[in-house]
Amino acid sequence: MRAYTKTFRASQDILNSIVTFSALAQNAYLVNTEGTQLQSGQIRYRLELFHSRQGTADGMNIERYYNFDWVDAKDAPSGQRSSYGQRNVREKKWKAW
Repeated sequence: MRAYTKTFRASQDILNSIVTFSALAQNAYLVNTEGTQLQSGQIRYRLELFHSRQGTADGMNIERYYNFDWVDAKDAPSGQRSSYGQRNVREKKWKAW
């Protein structure tokens, strides 16, 4: 998360930025009429990137939001995938929605 916030802080074009990480552990229980009990669980992770800048001649702010979701640590964003938002900031790829 520090790498994202560092990139956003370093850009003079950024007016506002938010980086959040969340983890959700969820357990599910199933009991049938025969008394069988099943329990399953899963942990879900999310990384969210939000940034905005003044990007048009009329003073309108341009906002961008990226999120990455995964359930297995090996699928956590890294390399090219997670640097997408940072790269767009550095290369100023700000297009209207």
